[in-house]
Amino acid sequence: YEARAACLKQDYDRLVIDALEALSGTIIYSTQLGERVSVMDAQPRQGAPSALVIEDARQPSPRRSGTAIAYYNTRANEEGLWVFERKGLVESPQRGQRVSEFVEDGYDSPASWSVAGDRLVFASTAAGDRRSRIYGVWFGEPASVTGLAFGKEPAYHPYLDRIVYNGTNDSGNEPGLWVMNGDGSGRARVTDNGNDSRPVWTPDGAN
Repeated sequence: YEARAACLKQDYDRLVIDALEALSGTIIYSTQLGERVSVMDAQPRQGAPSALVIEDARQPSPRRSGTAIAYYNTRANEEGLWVFERKGLVESPQRGQRVSEFVEDGYDSPASWSVAGDRLVFASTAAGDRRSRIYGVWFGEPASVTGLAFGKEPAYHPYLDRIVYNGTNDSGNEPGLWVMNGDGSGRARVTDNGNDSRPVWTPDGAN
C-alpha cells in the first residue's frame, strides 16, 4: 500500500510539474517583507525564485501589452497611484512616476488598464464629501485625470471600451453593479445589490 501511494504521489507531482512547465508569462503580486509591502514577480515554476520589482508598493496591475505596472505607492510622502515602466533588467527596484494627485487614489482596489493600454481607471475617496468616485487617467500629452462616476472597484472589459464597477447613480441611490463607457457615458445598472463587489469580466469578454 505504501509503495502504491508513493507511486501515485510521484505521478501527481509529475503532472503538476508538467502543467507548470506548459505555462508562460510572469506572475506579478504583492507581499509582506518584514514591515514593508512590496511588488514581486516570479515565473510559474516549482521553486522559481521571486524577484523584487517595486519596494513599498501594493495593488499591482500590469498593462496587457508592454511592461508597465500600475500600483499603489505606500512610501511616506509618495502615497498614491503610480505607474512603473519596466525596461529590461534593473539592478535596483525603481519607482516609476506618479499619475494622480491624491494619496487615496487607487488605495482600496487595483487600477485597471484599457484594452489599448493608454488609459487607467481607479477609485478614490479624495473628494471633500468622501464619497468614492471612479476616475480615468488618459496618458496623453499631458496626462489628464477625469471624474467618471460615483463608485469603486472598476474593471475594464478585456476587448471593449466598457467598465464595470460597484456604484450608484449621481444622487447616491440605486446601488449595485454598473457598466459605462470609458469616458463615463452610457451608464447602466446591472444588479440591484450594493454589496455586489469586486466585479471582473471573463477573459473572453463573452461568457
